Amino acid sequence: MWRIVAGKCRETWPSFSAEELDADVMAELDELPRA
Repeated sequence: MWRIVAGKCRETWPSFSAEELDADVMAELDELPRA
């Protein structure tokens, strides 16, 4: 699922770097309630 999210981010923001944002993004996602 996160690969799909990352793909959409790359489409929206071409400079999106999963490697750069991975730690911050995963930390934020960990704070979200599980669906």
